[in-house]
Amino acid sequence: MNKVLTQEQVDHYREFGYCSPIDVLSETEAKSFRQQLQEAERAYPEALNPVHRNNAHLAFCFLDKIAHHENILNAVDDLIGSDILLFGSVLFIKEPWSSDFVSWHQDATYMGLSPHDFVTP
Repeated sequence: MNKVLTQEQVDHYREFGYCSPIDVLSETEAKSFRQQLQEAERAYPEALNPVHRNNAHLAFCFLDKIAHHENILNAVDDLIGSDILLFGSVLFIKEPWSSDFVSWHQDATYMGLSPHDFVTP
């Protein structure tokens, strides 16, 4: 039985490869995590610049809390089952009102994992 997602959402994921939206964080949680990230960026600008944003959950407890958030894990469980491994994390940040462009892409192309039965929340 699904914990978070409806069967329609799971079916959509299986057919199209994505599922959205999924409610994960409360507004209060989101604001708190954003504030903690901004504080970390100010304290460690070199460690959290755009080139060095991989696996920051290993150094910052608040990011590890997001990576292991029950709502995320339950949604992933709905999609691929309960045998879950955190392969890595990336802070993929596009600031509001930025003129930067992020093209449509498939994460599997860059990750080198096979088979492609994994999720990138």
